[in-house]
Amino acid sequence: LARAPPTVLLKDIRRGAACLGKIESFKVSPLTNPMAPFEQVIEICYVHKESMLLAEDFQLGSVHLEVSTSNRPARDALLNLDAGVNEEDRLLAACISAGTKYGSLEEMHKIRDEVELLQRKSEEINVEEWMENTEIPKDNVDPIEQEELKNPMAHEGPPLMDRGDKYYNLKPATYKKSDKAIAYEQKLKSMTYSKAPQGLTVIPNFLTDGEEQFLLAYARELSWDKDVPTRDTVQYGHRYNFDTKTIEKGRDWPEKLEWLRKKLQPYLEPGEEEAMLINRITPPNGFGAHIDDDAFGRKVLILGTGSAVNIVFWDKALERFHVVRSRRRALIVMEDEARYEYYHSIPEGIDDIWNGKCIARGIRTSYTVRTIRKI
Repeated sequence: LARAPPTVLLKDIRRGAACLGKIESFKVSPLTNPMAPFEQVIEICYVHKESMLLAEDFQLGSVHLEVSTSNRPARDALLNLDAGVNEEDRLLAACISAGTKYGSLEEMHKIRDEVELLQRKSEEINVEEWMENTEIPKDNVDPIEQEELKNPMAHEGPPLMDRGDKYYNLKPATYKKSDKAIAYEQKLKSMTYSKAPQGLTVIPNFLTDGEEQFLLAYARELSWDKDVPTRDTVQYGHRYNFDTKTIEKGRDWPEKLEWLRKKLQPYLEPGEEEAMLINRITPPNGFGAHIDDDAFGRKVLILGTGSAVNIVFWDKALERFHVVRSRRRALIVMEDEARYEYYHSIPEGIDDIWNGKCIARGIRTSYTVRTIRKI
């Protein structure tokens, strides 16, 4: 097993493991550490058993390898310790040197070639080819998915037990609701579930599978800002300052997202400058109830990728609320009453109740696009 913090890229974990020899398989493990619930755990199978022996207690940077059965005498027999190397680095250097006998150099070259190929392919992608057979949804799609007027988040009876722990970033047994989350639930109980506010539209499958995968790969390579403690952000075009509530110049729009900008433009006001906010939210985090600033235009677009989540809308009078399932690849359009008279939020939590099912949340990356009315 390889263990690493959530900030370490998978390709870097694979590089660390490749120091010990050729890799036959490399996959995310369902195992988690209750003391470090966000830690990445990767199952690795080597071509040579000697590489597995070398993996015992091997650590390179923040990537730590461990084996199911200890056999240090067999490992030590493979090593040639160099007295000329600092004592604290001697074992690491000997393991890496031994790994060259079992294909580590070839494996590292293979990884390098794959990374370079993916980079070239992403630069060569012709988005027009992706969209050639994709009909862009029109504004006259049915507002909100058809469903009975009942609260899909409601759950009565005994607690839901079959949560399927392997799908969680944070095990249910280790998650404790914050006081803020408890107060949020009590607030909803004081309101009446109602139909969707006027101006709220859901467009399922706005993105193709390929487009979503492109955006997820793009997000993995981003340098994120920490403007908000509960989520990572990147802002293009214009930047909303969450502290001063003012709008500033943001990062330049990247050419790689120009296709997405064009695809979203039919749903925005023509002739106004667009601003994009990318959010990456890791459970149990959500985001607080808010109405987008009046400096933004009359439409707000939210495009979800990576994981589905419930978005809750409630009116200013705190009398009525409505819940929308923000599914992967779906576009949510907010205007009129939904835009100006209803707060929207993602509740804190590790899962969502939706129509009688308990669904684990994953890491969600969303793209919020708005126009700017004033600077």
